[in-house]
Amino acid sequence: WATAGAASPQAASEPAASATGGAAASDARPQPPVRLPGWEARWSERRQQYYWYRVDEDGTPCEFGKRGPKSYWFAQLQAALAADAEAGLSASPSASTAASAGV
Repeated sequence: WATAGAASPQAASEPAASATGGAAASDARPQPPVRLPGWEARWSERRQQYYWYRVDEDGTPCEFGKRGPKSYWFAQLQAALAADAEAGLSASPSASTAASAGV
């Protein structure tokens, strides 16, 4: 009986420890700095930063490279937004706001 009682407090403390670990893991992944219409952001575990790719109205990737959907790191996203603005493709006010804000 004493063994069962000793296991119970230990088992009760394990979920609290894992919950704390889960909170720390979610704190390590910040929210994407920019949310733009026509773009989707994903987190890279390897680089520990977000990357973006273009999507259509359904949220399906719509620009492809040799290995799949063409993706953009943050600096590349800024350059793509600037190029879109120069070409007159930036119809979204939030996209032009993000580009002018240095995003």
